Amino acid sequence: MNALVRALFGLAGRLSGGDDLYRQDYDLRAGTYDLAETRPLTKRASEDLIARLELRPGSRCLDLGCGTGHSALLLARAAGPSGRVDACDISAGMLSVAERAAAGAPCPVSFARAGMTEFLEGRPAASADLVCALWSAEYCRPGPLLRLCARALAPGGRAAMLVSTAESLSELQRAVAPLLLRRPGSIRRFPPINFPPGRAAFLAAAGRGGLSVERLEERALTHSFRNASSLAEWLNDSGPAAGLAAALKPERRGEFFAAVAGEMEKRGGLTVTFRYLECIGRKK
Repeated sequence: MNALVRALFGLAGRLSGGDDLYRQDYDLRAGTYDLAETRPLTKRASEDLIARLELRPGSRCLDLGCGTGHSALLLARAAGPSGRVDACDISAGMLSVAERAAAGAPCPVSFARAGMTEFLEGRPAASADLVCALWSAEYCRPGPLLRLCARALAPGGRAAMLVSTAESLSELQRAVAPLLLRRPGSIRRFPPINFPPGRAAFLAAAGRGGLSVERLEERALTHSFRNASSLAEWLNDSGPAAGLAAALKPERRGEFFAAVAGEMEKRGGLTVTFRYLECIGRKK
């Protein structure tokens, strides 16, 4: 997807109030999200980042966009019995899975159904040692989100994020966008796109928000789909395509996904690349 098409999609999403499409899709995918073909890749990146933080026992952690609870449980184990994790997500379906996953956590873990900025606005200032947003920060505009993270952090507290950039899954974007544009009658609403364009823009937003960036790296993970059926299953079951199914008119979804499958058959499969920023910042 080129920059102009991406900008048009993003504007259309904001005008149509498309945020709710993400919630709908994640509600539907809650039971299959962790089974998706690419999920081991993103889980491993989350595990590596949390291990790198070397959390102190007793840490007070916030987990934004916690999904099925994988990161919240990792944080609970790192913080230990004297720690605490408070997590949020917009999807009731994902939270239901997360609550079951965290039932045996070694420290208190609470879950709230809320958007990330809404959740942070309700937190006491300077009350957290760590704010995490792993594969979720891209659903918010970075400026307001980073400012609220800094507000919630105690002096010296850290923010840790894995943030998909605008070029993430660009191979899929380039394949799907023309199919959408050729079938405007299939579109119900556009999901908004807030992905930061890259390292420099995110670094600037962090600085304005009150965070001193200690680590900011551009990273990539690749995965190959060897046939159309595996790609179609992934689109239906996973998070990276969230908002797509709900953006389509229900009666046109089958036709659209058949067109995607046909395009993939012509290409002989598809290799997708998760392009993202790994960020650790500290409250100034």
